[in-house]
Amino acid sequence: MDTAFYELLVPKLQRTTERVVLIASSSLAIVLTLLALIANPLFAVAMLILDALFYYLVWPKFYVEYEYILLHQELDIDIVYKKSKRKSLVSLDLKDARIIAPANSNRLVQNDISKTLDYSSRDNQNPPYAIVISLNQNLTRVLFQPDEKMIALLQKAFPNTFFVS
Repeated sequence: MDTAFYELLVPKLQRTTERVVLIASSSLAIVLTLLALIANPLFAVAMLILDALFYYLVWPKFYVEYEYILLHQELDIDIVYKKSKRKSLVSLDLKDARIIAPANSNRLVQNDISKTLDYSSRDNQNPPYAIVISLNQNLTRVLFQPDEKMIALLQKAFPNTFFVS
């Protein structure tokens, strides 16, 4: 690889059901808090505490970005909640990958894949790529969404396992 480090941030698109759940739960929290204010001020304080917990614990889970960090022959995938909280999801040693190809490729037909980890943006315009690799002694398919530069870097570094079709 000509560069030892490459970083890519990919926002995860929200599904319609996620948007509906977010809007419905937020609306319900507001309505219950207003009703609690009218009915009983003590209950209103409890509702405000629950609203704050919802805002800080649940709400960020709806605004997600994946960060792919390619360092030499390792791909680290992190999740970033609401552009502030980061959690490491998986670290892949790409030397051990059986195949890296588009997720809809014919080359990925393998019956012994036990698990799929989806770390893609869910963007239908750009189909994700899949890495078939052994994780915890199980053959796993990891979906991710590289850009053109990352594709070029992976193709150059792994000519025998990386395919573009």
